[in-house]
Amino acid sequence: LFFKWIFESMHKTLPIEGMLMVMAVSVEATGWHDAYALVKLYEAANGKHWRNNKRWLTGDACTNKWQGVRCTREQRVERLQLSNNFLTGTIPAELWTLEMMTHLELDQEGTLSGTIAPQIGLLLKLNELDLDTTRVSGTIPKEVGELKRLRQVKLSHSRLSGTVPASFATLSGLEELLMYETFISGTLAPALSALPTLRTIEIKDTLLSGSIPAELCKLPSLVSLIVDDTQLSGTLPSSDLEGFSGSLLTWELERTKLSGTLPSELGLLTKLRQFEIEEIFALSGTIPPAISRATQLVDLEMAYSNRISGTVPQQLASLGR
Repeated sequence: LFFKWIFESMHKTLPIEGMLMVMAVSVEATGWHDAYALVKLYEAANGKHWRNNKRWLTGDACTNKWQGVRCTREQRVERLQLSNNFLTGTIPAELWTLEMMTHLELDQEGTLSGTIAPQIGLLLKLNELDLDTTRVSGTIPKEVGELKRLRQVKLSHSRLSGTVPASFATLSGLEELLMYETFISGTLAPALSALPTLRTIEIKDTLLSGSIPAELCKLPSLVSLIVDDTQLSGTLPSSDLEGFSGSLLTWELERTKLSGTLPSELGLLTKLRQFEIEEIFALSGTIPPAISRATQLVDLEMAYSNRISGTVPQQLASLGR
């Protein structure tokens, strides 16, 4: 297939001797393996109809700088960035063999489908995985845990299901996990609590259930924790909240099944700027005056059907000033 592509792209302009020379250069430049994977992606994802397929299937991928493809000095594919390019069709298995790739961005407005194959574990240099707004389905394979350099995982608005694999606990460099509008279920994995560099967890409109693991409060770098529109239940952590005091800026827990009361330990979150618990019908009790010790707080939202009662502590009038 690879040589067929080279033949069809050049036979109209080059004699057979020239074609053989360019074929040799193309294979040596990008490498047969990487070039073949790119060609398979073009075919499987209907490359003819992409918004921008500039220079694709013209000469060598690295030398000719195919749109969205960036290469290393050794002419291996390093970045594949085809965001909002209206990819359709499916993700070919060969894509998961681009072993030198650091960034994979396929977030789309199209209908790209397929699965995350276990072979993703071969992409040991991968820093960013972005499959937002695709029709990627199936489960997240445990082999993702092999990607020790992975920093960003964006899987929102997809058809992924199953649970967050326990192997996420080994992603020691992970900084950002975004999963909106998926069929991910199970619990908010305690495995995430083992990630010292994790700064952002945003999980909205999923099938997550269970309670908020107290271990999350031990994440030393967590800046934003947003878990909205889920089946989370139980109570807010209390005695462990001090672990959030050094980093947490944003905490949203809207439209969940949490119950109980607001713990006075919220006042320990001295860097917290935004706290939202809207549309949580089972929360009750009063707003603890101790929350006024969170002196950086500028946005406190408890609207819609909460059973919070009593008066607003006078101390809150000075917050955010």
